[in-house]
Amino acid sequence: MAGPPPEDVCLAVLLPEDIGLVVPAPERISSPQRPAPATQRSRTIQPYMSLTVHYIDEDWKLQSACLQTCYFPEDHTGEVISQGLIDALGSWNLSEDRQSCMTTDSGTNMVKAVKLNEWSHLQCFGHRLHNAIQNGLKDPRVDRAVVLCKKVVSAFSFSWKRRRDLASAQTELGLPSHQLITESPTRWGSRQKMINRVLEQEKAIARVLGSDKKSRQLVPTWQDLDVLESVNKAVSPLQEFTDALSGEAYVSVSYLKPVLHLFNNSILQSKEDETELTKHIKSTTLQYLNSKYSDPATDELLCIASLVDPRFRTSYIEQEKVERIKERAVTEMMSLPAEKKKVQSDTSEQMQATTKQLCTQQDEDEAVPKKKSLASFLKKTMPPLSTPQSREENIRAELTAYLMSPDADSDTGPLHWWKLHEANFLKLRQLARKYLVPATRKGSSTPAPVPATRKGSSPVPIPAARQPAPPVPAAL
Repeated sequence: MAGPPPEDVCLAVLLPEDIGLVVPAPERISSPQRPAPATQRSRTIQPYMSLTVHYIDEDWKLQSACLQTCYFPEDHTGEVISQGLIDALGSWNLSEDRQSCMTTDSGTNMVKAVKLNEWSHLQCFGHRLHNAIQNGLKDPRVDRAVVLCKKVVSAFSFSWKRRRDLASAQTELGLPSHQLITESPTRWGSRQKMINRVLEQEKAIARVLGSDKKSRQLVPTWQDLDVLESVNKAVSPLQEFTDALSGEAYVSVSYLKPVLHLFNNSILQSKEDETELTKHIKSTTLQYLNSKYSDPATDELLCIASLVDPRFRTSYIEQEKVERIKERAVTEMMSLPAEKKKVQSDTSEQMQATTKQLCTQQDEDEAVPKKKSLASFLKKTMPPLSTPQSREENIRAELTAYLMSPDADSDTGPLHWWKLHEANFLKLRQLARKYLVPATRKGSSTPAPVPATRKGSSPVPIPAARQPAPPVPAAL
């Protein structure tokens, strides 16, 4: 069982629609209720709302703990959800003004709830990428080819004879012994996987279906295959990003600026040898993503998260925005409360010990008179010590030193880097703890099923122990 979260924490609130809220709180969490596992609803289809806390502990590991699960029978309108979130935070003494951002899907009620509360908002990147791909695939030719793929998969799913014949054809043609894949509307990337598998097994499929006059009309034509090839070529490079950025085990907010830069300059750039359909899908997908992240508040959030990531810093921030982002970082560090960390006390003790040693050595040197040398007359008089720097000057100097230090290796996780270097950046590390949080809502905690209640009884909050999230893997 994980211990209580530290002062800097992040929260995730899960509704039946599965939304997530990340909020750093200024004080330790206290409530008479025990934590509860995050879940969406019971087996009796009763709606619940769960409150989950995300935080970076003193060992620089991303943790999560579900705090409560409460019955939420009201209509899930933006106004009701907005008030429900405020009440949930209030029951745990969590301050709204210390939030980092609210992470939700693209549901209009979710967007409205966050807007009504005037909270920072970051829609789930995995969900937005999925919507961008779906938007790019809106084409009659694609619709016809996808419907055909589904019919082909169904033809084999409900016939063991066809599956047997498919296995024989795969062996004869030297194709991999793979089963066909069905598209699932709730699984990101499942359409691309279905298309890719149909293209891989196209010859075996044509042999099996073409041998039966009842299923010959399901054999893909060359026009269908051209469309499927174009779709697969446009969408397949995005699949790895969906897998990498759709889990909260990764510190993924700082990834968004580099990924969008990569999309704009490499992956979604049209090439001369591509078909017009592939170019259209890429350009439409890219326009959708850029429009969704063009909001100034969202862009500033992504920039500040990239700034405190030692692998990226200002590399992916537009040149004209760098100074403004640095000023925001300085302003936020000025407003942060002073930390009383072990690192600071250790540093103070070392400085005091060093000063005492120097003073003792100086007293001993003065006690023993020494004959002056010729060189001693040529020594320059030491200038007086400069006046102490103000708090703002110290913060600016710290930020400058951080930006001038070598970038972390791309395979090094940002939290691991901060664990090694936090003693050098005592104020900036507080900013890193605030913004190096998940950008997706999937997997915010490990859900546990809510026990079904007796018929006619009312659901009640269900207690459970805090559950820490898995350790953050190394960055890709």
